[in-house]
Amino acid sequence: MHPITTDLAELRRWIGRRVRHQGQLCLVVEIIDDGPALVLGALDGDSVIQGDQYGEGRRRVRPTHTVPIFGSDGLSLNPDYADLEFIETP
Repeated sequence: MHPITTDLAELRRWIGRRVRHQGQLCLVVEIIDDGPALVLGALDGDSVIQGDQYGEGRRRVRPTHTVPIFGSDGLSLNPDYADLEFIETP
């Protein structure tokens, strides 16, 4: 578990940290200010075909997940965010 924060400066410090999201090991790759939300890149599991700007499949990549900080009401925390498990690194 991690301390729940909505402070953007604190969230940016999480970039590069490993988290477990819905049972999948991921890496925090970006913080979206407008929202705010975490962008997670999967480190395990199956890859998906990534389309180019025209929708043509060009390469296989690991999936990404966007986890909003707040729920749909804009006030309560998103349960997916609250359930993130941060993995301690040595």
